[in-house]
Parts: sequence; C-alpha cells; structure tokens
Amino acid sequence: MGELAKAWTIGFQAPRPSLLNSSVELLQGIITLKHMAVNSLENTAPWTRHSIDANEALGVDPFVLADYYLRPFKSAIRGGDARGVMCSYNAVLGKPTCLSPIIRKSREMWGFRGYVTSDSDSVHDAYNPAPPLGNGHAYP
Repeated sequence: MGELAKAWTIGFQAPRPSLLNSSVELLQGIITLKHMAVNSLENTAPWTRHSIDANEALGVDPFVLADYYLRPFKSAIRGGDARGVMCSYNAVLGKPTCLSPIIRKSREMWGFRGYVTSDSDSVHDAYNPAPPLGNGHAYP
C-alpha cells in the first residue's frame, strides 16, 4: 500500500512549469491522504468510528502502528512529498488522531511540509464526552 500511495501522490502532484514564469514549477494538485490512521478498526461493535481507541487491547501497539498502519502514509510523505493529510475520527493509543503527538511526530520525522485537515466532526469528537455520555473521546 505504501508504494501505491507513493505512486498516486507523485502522479497526482506532478509539477509543471508555470504559464507565467517557466522557471517556476507548480504542483498539478495537492493530494490529501485519508484517514490517518487506524480507521480500519472503526465501526467494530461495540465501538463506532467516533468512540474507538485503537490501542494495545485491540492489537495496536506502537510497533504495529508504525510498521503496519503508518507505513503507507510514510511512503507517500517521504517518497512522494504528499502535501495533505486528513486525520481520522478515531483515537490511537489514547489520543484522538487529530490531536495525537505520535501522529504529529511521525509527520515531522518524515519531512511533511503540508497541511492537516480533520475528517468532518473529528475535532468535535475529540472534545465531546466519551460513551456512555456521548459519542466522542473526551480528550482533556
């Protein structure tokens, strides 16, 4: 998946010369990699994408996170210079992905120089009360 993500990124963002100044290259577009990260566990009963924390109890430890779930993002960012990332609704290892220091540090280590956007209500979910009172993660 990492090689595919890298290839899509390179193809989508392929630079071209500016029509106004041929010595300047412009990106064709900016790709947004979705959904960083571990959203494949979303909607696994009894959790929803709004309430799940992908953690060691569910088989996601720091090694699995880095070696399996983050690898395609790493390839697309480091190898393809992806400029956009969308964080997922879920939490990973105790933190909502939009607010996760692990996810942020990963992007920094890979040389990410783009923007991060949330997936619809994922920032709202980060601060919304956790079940059974609400449908979010209740990040302090």
